[in-house]
Amino acid sequence: MSVTTNETRVPDHVPPDIVYDFHIFGDERYIADPYARASIARSGHLPVALGDGVSFVANSDDAGRPLDGRCEVVLSGVTPAARFWTLTLYSPDGELVSNGVRRHGFTSEEIVRRSDGSFIITAAPHAEAGNWLPTGGVDHYQLLLRFYDTAVGVATKAGREVPMPSINTEACQ
Repeated sequence: MSVTTNETRVPDHVPPDIVYDFHIFGDERYIADPYARASIARSGHLPVALGDGVSFVANSDDAGRPLDGRCEVVLSGVTPAARFWTLTLYSPDGELVSNGVRRHGFTSEEIVRRSDGSFIITAAPHAEAGNWLPTGGVDHYQLLLRFYDTAVGVATKAGREVPMPSINTEACQ
């Protein structure tokens, strides 16, 4: 069996309950192919377009230790110049991590900064003073840092040419 939405045939292996209409302003030129539509519908993640910004994923701290939700992990420093950025905590499968306060990330507009413009964000299972990002006590997680309207992009080398926050594991339960 196959499903058709707006004259687009979706292959048999894509479950019909995850197929949605992704028209942009009704313009037929911007209909995503059915595989992309199904992937976005299933995951709920809309990728950042290259012209809009850039994303960085951290699965480990600066010492190479995997990010552990039972530990206190501190992100500190500054970010590259960007009009707006977000930091979101996900499971290794790319799902939001469940926690009692329903906080899954921060934006550049809501964090508390130090007088020099730098910040400290603590990802930990228990409440911390300041910018606290709850981990829900999960075994492993990843942090996704997205920059919007920034000069950082594919032309930037892989090194630390641009200022990025450090990630350090402080203590574990």
